[in-house]
Amino acid sequence: MKQRQEEQPNLRFKEYSSLPGWAHSLAAIGSDTEAVVYKCFEQQGIFRDAFAGYNADDLKSLAQALGKWKDHPASQMLEILIREAEGGRTLNIPALVRWTILHSDDYESVVDCMDLEPPSEVDITRVLSRAGSQKLVFEATWRLTQRRVVVKKLTGNPASIAAIIGHESYSHPLSMSHPNIIETHLLRNAKGEVFLVERWLPEVLYDAWPCSGVQQAANLLYGIADAVSFVHSQGKVHGDIKPDNIGKEDDRFILLDFGICRPAKEFTKDSTATGSLRTRAPELLLSDSYANDPTKVDIWALGATVFNFLVGRFPLIERDERIPRISQPEERQIFEIELARRVREEWQARVVFNQIPDPLRNILERVLMLEPEKRPAAKELKALVEKDLSVFIARESTSEPFAPIDELNQLLSYLPPADIVSLMPADEKTRFRNKIARLKATAGFDATQLQSIEKIESNLNV
Repeated sequence: MKQRQEEQPNLRFKEYSSLPGWAHSLAAIGSDTEAVVYKCFEQQGIFRDAFAGYNADDLKSLAQALGKWKDHPASQMLEILIREAEGGRTLNIPALVRWTILHSDDYESVVDCMDLEPPSEVDITRVLSRAGSQKLVFEATWRLTQRRVVVKKLTGNPASIAAIIGHESYSHPLSMSHPNIIETHLLRNAKGEVFLVERWLPEVLYDAWPCSGVQQAANLLYGIADAVSFVHSQGKVHGDIKPDNIGKEDDRFILLDFGICRPAKEFTKDSTATGSLRTRAPELLLSDSYANDPTKVDIWALGATVFNFLVGRFPLIERDERIPRISQPEERQIFEIELARRVREEWQARVVFNQIPDPLRNILERVLMLEPEKRPAAKELKALVEKDLSVFIARESTSEPFAPIDELNQLLSYLPPADIVSLMPADEKTRFRNKIARLKATAGFDATQLQSIEKIESNLNV
């Protein structure tokens, strides 16, 4: 802090010995922040009056945290804190220190954390996103177990909040429990306001998420197809499948955000199209309404998501093309018209599969058909992946946790040579022979991999 003061020799507050050290530290951030401290001192006579009841070490920590900010946002944050303290609000200084560190130069996010009155079971850590005009999303800690969770505060008028709660409740574990669907719990704060609480996922996908290849893409397609099949079996349509609505936990992909989900019968030809333009089905772009089978929009959206991870763009979107936000209605309408033109006039040139690896190409060609009735149902899609891509699929099993291709690689890496294998106990050989038989019966291995399986089997039979 001494260095900061030497860099700004005109700071006035070196003269005010009555100020506590932490106030001098704030004044040393820069001229804007110094002006806030100066104004408060001049009006009150003694700056620390508003903060008299707070621990000096906590205030020092807050000053140090704000000292990492740029001058102007730090001054804005300090003005807010002074106003709140003078207005009689009790500030949670230790929490403010954490929020200030985690939201550098972003006083609006710190204010969002300050103003939130969460359910008593959780402590707010930081803002994750402002999901349009409907949600504020926070990272938090579930106090009872000290586990990280995601907390969503719904905003807007009571009717829209009630609608969102109804849709999000579809993924409540008592309503829709599935290993590839996020579990959403409802909690209330002391005011009776409803919050959505979900477990923290270590990874949420995004448009440029680095898919590692065919195996990972196959498992994504399989896991989310399984989730969507379950949703459809309940008579619902998710309506908003896209990269950022898919999470990842270990090797499992998880479907998120049921804010648009509703019964399939509510998606009619008169319903306005919803969901991201990146993954919006062509029938919605052409007519802005749902076809006879609205479940097929989920199939297209899932296919478009996987296509993007393998090709680097969505089927109807240019690479890195900017898509207008909902808050830009005129630009967005023009862009929707352009997408409809691409469907009518450029479909064959844009929805191409020459960059899709062979094992996935046939499936994605079916999933991304122009006519919704030609796309497979989610249950059929899951079966297709099981049939054609089973070699890549990691099963949900404690006894066989690997995908078949991983099992083969494990055997090739760690199975002893033939002379050692011959010394194995008979029951151990039998176990390996059963594993080899299962691998031989699995579709999808290429000629080289099949030769490796034959070699392992030969060594076991020596």
